[in-house]
Amino acid sequence: MIRELNETARDLNCGVQLVKSGVLEKYDVKVLGTSTRAIEETEGRELFRKVMIGAAFLR
Repeated sequence: MIRELNETARDLNCGVQLVKSGVLEKYDVKVLGTSTRAIEETEGRELFRKVMIGAAFLR
């Protein structure tokens, strides 16, 4: 459902919303590959910025 290759923001955001709304859990559908949390971190500019700043401190 949530594609990794040639994905668009619309596809990714749709998949995240399906997870958040409980639809995938209701039908026992598993997300394989990239976690929804990782998708949110890379799609949201402010959250991505915070993750990158945090990563810089880990070095």
